[in-house]
Amino acid sequence: MDTLSAQYLRHRLARFSQAIEAAREQVSDPSALGRYPASAPYYERSGIVQLFNSLDDESGEWRNLKGEFDKLEQDLRQLEADLGPAYRKLLHGELKTCLDSYFSAVCHANLGGTMQGSDQDLLCRDRIVILIRELEKDHDLSGARDLLGMLDANLFPHDAITDSDLIDPSLQNEYRLHPSTSRNGIEG
Repeated sequence: MDTLSAQYLRHRLARFSQAIEAAREQVSDPSALGRYPASAPYYERSGIVQLFNSLDDESGEWRNLKGEFDKLEQDLRQLEADLGPAYRKLLHGELKTCLDSYFSAVCHANLGGTMQGSDQDLLCRDRIVILIRELEKDHDLSGARDLLGMLDANLFPHDAITDSDLIDPSLQNEYRLHPSTSRNGIEG
């Protein structure tokens, strides 16, 4: 494993650890869009999983970092057990807040407005995907999936839609949603 990849993984593992501790400390006063929202550990975990999946290296250093990741996964499971259903309820509330924020950004863009704060809105979109995947374990989130698919179809050109595993292509035809064009002022 090259030094740069190992350093970056260590950095991401430290962020994952901080997110778990922050979730434990701030669960009584969460912020859906703050620095450490309830979903922060899942968000950090998702990025680390992608990094591990992108590396073909299984050197000793990789195994050490994977072992550290596995320990943090256990810490996250312990956090879930300690906080119980109240934590899942916070995650569900955060999903609703993020969907509302993303919905507003897409509506604003479709009205010809610029995407003010678009970085946060698009980061919220990533958080929505992560929350849907996590909460699907114990909730029916087909409505959230469908809404996300419709919002994406309205915001992104058909060939640039991201995370197609969450998007039902039949929705685009069923609701006669048309991809963005350069004529409507929405950049994809």
